[in-house]
Amino acid sequence: MVIRTEPCFNLMRKRSNISLLITLLIPWAAVLARATSAPDWLKAAAGAAVTQSYGPRTAAVVLLDEQRLAVNSQGDVKALYRTAYRILNSDGRGYGTLKLAFNSFRKIKRVQGWTIPGSGGVYERGNGESVDVATGGESLYSDQGTRVLELPAADPGNIVGFEYEVEEKPEQLQFFWIFQDTVPVMRAYFELALPSGWEIKSYWRNQKAVEPQVSGNTYSWELSNIPAIEIVERMPHWRSISGHMAVSVTPSINVSVKVAHSSSWGEISSWYGGVVGERQKPSEKVIALTQQLTANTADWLGKVEALAAYVQSKIRYVAIEIGKGGYQPHFPDEVLSSNYGDCKDKATLLSTMLQATGIRSYVVLANTDRDAVTDDFPSRDTFNHAILAIVEPADKEFGSDYAVVPVNGERLLFFGPTDTHTPLGQLPDYLQGNRVLVAASGISGLTHFPLPKPAANSLVRKAKIQVGADGTISGDVEERRSGSMARQLRYVMLSENTNQQKRYMESFLTLFMNQPTVQDYNLQNLHDDNSDLILSYKFEAPSYVRQMAGLTVMRVRIVGQKTDIAFETDRKYPLEIDVPSLQTDQFEITLPADMSVDELPDSTDVRNDYAEYVSRIEIHDNLIRYSRTYQVKNGLVPVDQLKEMKSFYRAVAADERANVVLKTAPSGKK
Repeated sequence: MVIRTEPCFNLMRKRSNISLLITLLIPWAAVLARATSAPDWLKAAAGAAVTQSYGPRTAAVVLLDEQRLAVNSQGDVKALYRTAYRILNSDGRGYGTLKLAFNSFRKIKRVQGWTIPGSGGVYERGNGESVDVATGGESLYSDQGTRVLELPAADPGNIVGFEYEVEEKPEQLQFFWIFQDTVPVMRAYFELALPSGWEIKSYWRNQKAVEPQVSGNTYSWELSNIPAIEIVERMPHWRSISGHMAVSVTPSINVSVKVAHSSSWGEISSWYGGVVGERQKPSEKVIALTQQLTANTADWLGKVEALAAYVQSKIRYVAIEIGKGGYQPHFPDEVLSSNYGDCKDKATLLSTMLQATGIRSYVVLANTDRDAVTDDFPSRDTFNHAILAIVEPADKEFGSDYAVVPVNGERLLFFGPTDTHTPLGQLPDYLQGNRVLVAASGISGLTHFPLPKPAANSLVRKAKIQVGADGTISGDVEERRSGSMARQLRYVMLSENTNQQKRYMESFLTLFMNQPTVQDYNLQNLHDDNSDLILSYKFEAPSYVRQMAGLTVMRVRIVGQKTDIAFETDRKYPLEIDVPSLQTDQFEITLPADMSVDELPDSTDVRNDYAEYVSRIEIHDNLIRYSRTYQVKNGLVPVDQLKEMKSFYRAVAADERANVVLKTAPSGKK
């Protein structure tokens, strides 16, 4: 089982990190009760030969991951799960703790665990030793919890196993089998028993499809020797690299089941459009507030801007997930009365307010990780976020090259009211180039957002630097940021006071020089998300010019770094660089009158399909002009292009390290 925490909301439900609390609540350490024997299935898994050797960093190996699900004629599910691990090193001790999510729809009926030490004997734990902990995450109210069972002696060389039973009233007739983990899996088994006449359709990702074994109306799949997912920096979302299967179930036409099934994106779109539509009826309260907010504007764009700004800035983000609250929004009146809501609440409120002015819109399902959602894997459970699509009138066009997308003959302006610092006409980083599902009738597939042009996310840094006779540098720096480059800095600076902001800048400069001090620090448009963020400051740093191998040298790339990407020699997954952006540095460096340049580094010009980097350096008397442009065009680099990207960033790193060699005129000469 893959445990993950997703932002905003999740149809699979959020789970929180509760390890510290569990440690405080479970008092079993002083008692190590032994069982007479482990169950036969665990002994069989423990006796299975490990057919390959694993590296020293492999924490554990999954000996068995077994799931058996039985669905009755009402769509209710009884499930039996069995899991066994062999712990290989000290990092594997965490596999001796089982954490099971539950809520009002999912009840844990029984849980047991066993440890088989290498020295012999068996330790057993059961329901009486488990602990239930509320895990609502960011939710103000929640019916979600986690049952935790911790086994003793989960040490290297030992085997741990768990068995538990769950009864569930699922919100959809689709079941996931996530058979790949961050440790190797020797054997994975999935079984699904259905009422007679019910049909299935399976969807596979990152694994060649496997035909099930069929006995009556019971379907089973089995895989073995599944390699581990290696966790590396800048890797794509787990869904885009891990092997998993979804099985959509269609009931017999002779029965009525009040559970949705997800066999196509069109079905999911219609389902969620219906869920939201139940709540999108403007009340007198909504109409009155809408009229008040739009009283001073008569045009379409003015109304949209006024209502979007209100929901984005005035309605606080707080989640309430009880019962169907994991996917069903609250009524707009409730959100206005409490002055808070989560992403689906805010999107539904804004849609209802727009409806009150005659402007049509649709709630949109999204995931906050790119490539988590794909065209050929329709599932409600791939979404964890909601935004809004606003229908443009035929005579209006909003000037955005990536937030406005044609869908089913309509131009839709996409907007995320949860993203505090993303203004209308822009998309947050995680949606740029992503796929979403518009919840409306007639929608048959996903909407693909185009990547923005690099200039949409820009940074222009200009600096005038003075070099002192003692090697000290001082200067004036101005940065103008737009799009994602502005949002990233806004989130940081708005969470700090003025003194903390200054210390943040000094800490940033420390990456490039020793003991910098910042003066005359200023931020313009910090609270105006529709304008470029402008940062200006003065700084001073001693001993920047230094002696090296008998030469006087100075690095001309004063501030900024583009080469913080590590390349593993045997990387298996694509590399996420960043969203498209255009970053420019322009430095004018004035030397003392008696100092001149003796030797210049070469300029750099490297380009490929994913990024470009061009630097230039010029000399005019004692003035050095250094400029460079770094452009990210496509932020996801496939594995077969990593070698080329490694060479690219080596060239960038060499330019960032480049020095000019300086010389000083003899005393009395200039």
